[in-house]
Amino acid sequence: MRRARTGVAVAFALAGIGYAALASRVPDIKATLGLTPGELGLTLLGASAGSVLGLPAAGALAHRFGAARTVFAGAACSALGLAGAGLAVQGVGIFDIPDLTIRRLLTTAGLALGGLGIGVWDVSMNLEGATVERRLGRS
Repeated sequence: MRRARTGVAVAFALAGIGYAALASRVPDIKATLGLTPGELGLTLLGASAGSVLGLPAAGALAHRFGAARTVFAGAACSALGLAGAGLAVQGVGIFDIPDLTIRRLLTTAGLALGGLGIGVWDVSMNLEGATVERRLGRS
């Protein structure tokens, strides 16, 4: 039970760190891509759209593969999507594209993938947390 409890605590901590890392980069995303406030809102909508898709899927995934594996898959999806979004904003590697509109679309797609992972991660870590609390007999 100690490993499960520690795993849940780590999952919650990493989720908070991941969100804080994204939120702290929003001004840079706006400045680097030269976005208006409305364009920034539409770009960030990608993360929300992905999350809305991931939330209902998480229950079925956790039921099929187990909550712990689903937490890991959601975290990996989130990391991949947010890393891709970061590379697209900066225009690094395969994202070295001079057209800012295309980089904005790639950023939105990366945020959508990251949001999908966050949605799956959030639900499944809460499922695992509830299971650990029930087995420990306390919150």
